[in-house]
Amino acid sequence: MKLKIQNWLTKNLKWIILFIAIIAFLAITENVWNKEMMVIDIEGYKVISTILISDFMTPIAKVITNFGGAIALSLIAIISLITIKNKKIGLSICLNLIIATALNILLKNILQRPRPTEFRLINESGYSFPSGHSMISMAFYRILNIFNIQICRK
Repeated sequence: MKLKIQNWLTKNLKWIILFIAIIAFLAITENVWNKEMMVIDIEGYKVISTILISDFMTPIAKVITNFGGAIALSLIAIISLITIKNKKIGLSICLNLIIATALNILLKNILQRPRPTEFRLINESGYSFPSGHSMISMAFYRILNIFNIQICRK
């Protein structure tokens, strides 16, 4: 019985993780929808103000942020479209970027969470949740990861 449970967990681990991530996202979204200040916000601001805002860490954080920015993601998508022989994969990468961006804009406009006014490393406009950098780059780099595995096998 124990072996069956372990096999089932191993076989379905990605779906379990996805389910947990969706539940966590929905819980955070519910708090944002109800305009509740979350403890994680306050703790996050403390981390940013004590660790990331410094002469050493701020430039590093800005470089990492650029990998999730519109310019970097667009360039990588265009390069993928041009260089990958299987055009369906290149189009899928570009479509993933477009859909993730559209979904992010839609969710931002529904939830309308204002940006925090403190601890800004860069100036951004618009709503803050869900994070465009986080959401779009996660979806984009994940699809690159998925297709990279498939490209290597061919």
